[in-house]
Amino acid sequence: MEKGAKVCLFESGTADVKKAISIGDILVVYAEGPKHELKEVGKIKILSYSGEDYLKGEIVAGEIKPGDIAKKGEVASLVISSADKCK
Repeated sequence: MEKGAKVCLFESGTADVKKAISIGDILVVYAEGPKHELKEVGKIKILSYSGEDYLKGEIVAGEIKPGDIAKKGEVASLVISSADKCK
């Protein structure tokens, strides 16, 4: 998925995540390499929360795939699909 695509992210739904990630925030996205190292692959802007465990976002840079990890500080979420799959 490339710049402009809408994506769905899974997050734990805990208070610390909701405190750390706000609408409009930009999360850096990483892919895990063959030696389990994280490599930056793009950025996602958070558009909204969707239910207790999901975030909707828009890719603002890079090329992102399901299974990539979006982080802000110590908080992370998992890119799972296009935004239309969010519950």
